[in-house]
Amino acid sequence: MSRIKGVEIVSGHANGQQVLNALRQHSDIDLVISDLHMAGMGGIELTCALKERFPMVKICLLTVEDQPEIIKQAIDAGADGYILKNAEFEQLETAMNLIAAGYKFYSPQVLTQLSKIN
Repeated sequence: MSRIKGVEIVSGHANGQQVLNALRQHSDIDLVISDLHMAGMGGIELTCALKERFPMVKICLLTVEDQPEIIKQAIDAGADGYILKNAEFEQLETAMNLIAAGYKFYSPQVLTQLSKIN
């Protein structure tokens, strides 16, 4: 991700609580990229907490989880983006730029999975 133009990686963390603590110290963070499955606070819980405490911060979930119900939960929680880890670098780069600019981005594979919900 450090190869994406305009992206500066501020820090990396192992769980959602560490991300929240970092945001309290670094108010200039615009975008959080998180997995769904982490020890302690997972990605959906982190998304809810971010939207409540830091509503201006964008969050993109980058994960292997492609179950339609889980994707829907993440989007309902406020995820600005959802990308599967097998995505090409170019897709990731496009997603980061669009999300940082205030748009939503859900990869084509994610949209296909969502279409399977009634």
